[in-house]
Amino acid sequence: MEKDEAQASPEERRRFLEQLPPATPLALLRAAQLAGYRSATTLRTAAQNGRLQVSRHGPRVVLTTAGDLLAYLDSLGPRGAERGEARPPRTAVEKKKKETTQ
Repeated sequence: MEKDEAQASPEERRRFLEQLPPATPLALLRAAQLAGYRSATTLRTAAQNGRLQVSRHGPRVVLTTAGDLLAYLDSLGPRGAERGEARPPRTAVEKKKKETTQ
């Protein structure tokens, strides 16, 4: 990538990731940067839950591939999707009832 990853748009990061050969090994921190995460914690959790394929090379070195990272990102679906309707505001009666039950 020509720009700093922090300034690159998600589309630019995705395009760069798609240009890499699928078998390209990536450290989790580098993979997190390409995915747009601030840290590798999300990818570590995904690996622990079995949603991201990783391979361990020693006690501290954890690698994934560009193809596995793309598959994981595709499995997430669109980001910022609708999460349902907002709850209606509480009425004064509901608020008072909640206060008396506590």
